[in-house]
Amino acid sequence: MRKFFFSAITILSGLVSSLTTSIAQQAQVPIADPAQFSTTFIKQLETSGAEAVSEIIGRAVGNPAGKAALTPHLIPFEKKSSKMYGIASDVDFNGFVRVIIVYTYGLIDQSPYLYFRFTFKNSPEGWLLTNFNFKTEPQEAFPAEFLPYARSERK
Repeated sequence: MRKFFFSAITILSGLVSSLTTSIAQQAQVPIADPAQFSTTFIKQLETSGAEAVSEIIGRAVGNPAGKAALTPHLIPFEKKSSKMYGIASDVDFNGFVRVIIVYTYGLIDQSPYLYFRFTFKNSPEGWLLTNFNFKTEPQEAFPAEFLPYARSERK
């Protein structure tokens, strides 16, 4: 049993190491204008579909293989037109970190209020997308985990 445990740890460690190495070898694509990137994402989701925007996000974060994991979560929203969308919050933390929350209404009927959060970090190459998340929130102004960025002083 003990031998099996150490073998499993060694294999797991190797997998994590190879994944980290392969991700580290992929260069993140600098984003010239984070606000434009964030709003264009919604338009591309409406016109090009889940697979195309998953590929864009995967390349931007330096993990093109991540497309496969993200695509199924975006399929319910693909090629549907929102009634309205725009930047609900754009918080700049002294030019080093920027968090943009894009609000959409009416993209899907089952959950009309959708929020997409994009986290960018500045580097010598430019703004890098380091995190992407989305949530629904039918009752509150923002999803609970997005609130710290919505309450901060705006840019």
